[in-house]
Formats: sequence, C-alpha cells, structure tokens
Amino acid sequence: MKKEKCWKSLYSCLCAAMLVLFAFGLVSCKDDDLKGGFDPSKPIVVTDFMPKEGGYGNNLMVYGDNFGNDVSKIRVTVGGKQANVISVKNDVLYCVVPKGAYGDEVEVSACGDEGEEIAYGVAEAKFTYKKQWLVTTIAGQRFEDWKDAKETEGSFDNCGYMEGISWFAFDPKSNFDIMYISSAALGPVRKINFANETVEFLSHISYSTERPTIINWTPDENQDMIVTRDLTADGNVNIVYSRVSGFTKKVDLESTLGKLRSGNAAMVHPDGQLYYTAYYTQDIYRYDFATKETITASKHVKKNENLRFVLHPIIIPDILRVWIMMTRPKHSEFLILLPVAMALPDMPMV
Repeated sequence: MKKEKCWKSLYSCLCAAMLVLFAFGLVSCKDDDLKGGFDPSKPIVVTDFMPKEGGYGNNLMVYGDNFGNDVSKIRVTVGGKQANVISVKNDVLYCVVPKGAYGDEVEVSACGDEGEEIAYGVAEAKFTYKKQWLVTTIAGQRFEDWKDAKETEGSFDNCGYMEGISWFAFDPKSNFDIMYISSAALGPVRKINFANETVEFLSHISYSTERPTIINWTPDENQDMIVTRDLTADGNVNIVYSRVSGFTKKVDLESTLGKLRSGNAAMVHPDGQLYYTAYYTQDIYRYDFATKETITASKHVKKNENLRFVLHPIIIPDILRVWIMMTRPKHSEFLILLPVAMALPDMPMV
C-alpha cells in the first residue's frame, strides 16, 4: 500500500514536471519552428486534454488541430469560464484552469481581428473541477526597494506594507467582514474591512504606545476589544477598549497578583475568563471578569518562550485544554504544540 502511494506521488510529480518543461518548450519556440498557422477553411478539433481534473491555477494541456500559433487569437473555455492561455502551437496549447470552472466542457475558439469567434471545437472528454485551498495576497504591497516602502491606509492594493504581524481577530459582531491585526514589530493595529476592501489605522493602539500583541473580545454582550500588551516595564498587560467608543477609550484590567511586563499570549474561554501569560514568568494566569480576581492557573515548564494560546476543539468536562504554540527566540521556524490541561473549579464547559 505504501509502495503504491509512493508510486502515485512520484507519478504526479513527474507529470507536473513534464507539464512545466513542455510549457517552457512551447514558449521558447521560434516562429520558424512552429507548425502551420490557423486555417479558416478547416474546423478546430479538440482531441484530448490533460489532466482530466484540477482546480483553480492548475496547468492544463489541450491537444487537437488547427489551433493556430497566435495566443491573442485563441480563446479557451474550461467549465464555462475563460482560461488564461500561456502558449499555443497549432496542435497543442497550454493554459491555466480558471476560478469557478464548475462546468465540464473544454472548448477552444479561434478569433478574428475584432475578437469575433470564427471557428470552434469542443473536447468529447469531460473536465472535473475540484475546489482547493489557495494561498494568495488579500491586502498589502510588496516593495522591491525598501526606500519606497511605506505604511499607509487605503484600498487593499494601495495600503503599504505590513511587517511583523503577530495576531489577527475577527470582530465577532461583523459577520467576518471586519478583522483587526496587531504587529509585534512596528506600526498600529489595522482594521481590515473585507466588505469595502480597505485598510484603516487604529493609530492610538500602536507599537510605539501600547505595544499590542494579542487581540481578544470580552465574553459579555458588548464584546469589547481586549488587547494584551508586550510592555517593556511592569504594568497592566491587559486593557479593554470599549465598542461604544469605537475602540478609542480604554480601561485597564488590573491583576490582583500585581503588574507584569511582556504579555505574549492570551485567550478568552467561553466560561467568561481570560487566560494569559508573560514572556519572562511563563505562569498561566486566569482573570475572572465577574469577580475581577486573578489567580495562577498553571505554569509553563520553561521561561523566555513566546507562547500563543488557541482553545482546544475537544471539550472535556471540568478541564480546559489549550494548545500552546511555542516559538523559540530567534528560531521562530520551530513550532511545538503541547496540550495543557487545567482544572476548572466546578464550572461547566461550553
């Protein structure tokens, strides 16, 4: 079974490599090496294509006859959506599967000087579109020269760079249209508006003033913004910005255990309590919004670790399970996930 999977994986890799090499070969062909161009007296014939299934951005090779040699005069439709044609050589063309190609036909059309269709062919075989995860840039710009780099507000394609992003949190009252991101390196908290496709600064919550690290939301009906701060001196690492003020007015969450610095992990549990820790102590603290009391709920085995908390999806009665992600200083590529169980005092899990 393992051998069969290995061969399938190897076969897929070889096919992908051959497609890329073949595509480069098509692009590099000189005009005098090309086969005859499009003949308007003959029909377009689509004999085959490969692969027979794929998703957005995948390569697709289409075989047949009388495609011509001019990319600007060939149109390929995959699953009802127009594909981006990379290269064409009369009997074969190379294109990219378009987004949302849910139909099953692969069609090739030759176009006249005005873009009108003058010949058409369709493959007998059917194409199967497969949804897949896609990593892409939503907002932010890349600058070739750092001297040109800038931090700014604006539309998604003109909002400058975002460096050192440490956390993001969707506004729970926004239907996932609004997201806030914090930066551990520099710059203010940013409000990402997916509906309007804009980026806005919360300049009063910036690295130069509050040093924001983690963003959470209070468990009450207001769902105010909780910011955990990487303070350089002892203070109240957790503060709350009220929603009614547009997240401009803040109140400190004062710990009954005293002040801390370098808050670097926090998580609000559905039971109405805030769990957080600090870089230098690694104690895991629990703040109760109802009693306003803080206790030490647990302790991490090491000090000077950058931690992040995420609520464990498996609910166990009377036990809070947290995934702790550790990033070692100067070696953030090493991630360790540890399940940590902390007993809760007779409180039901949600």
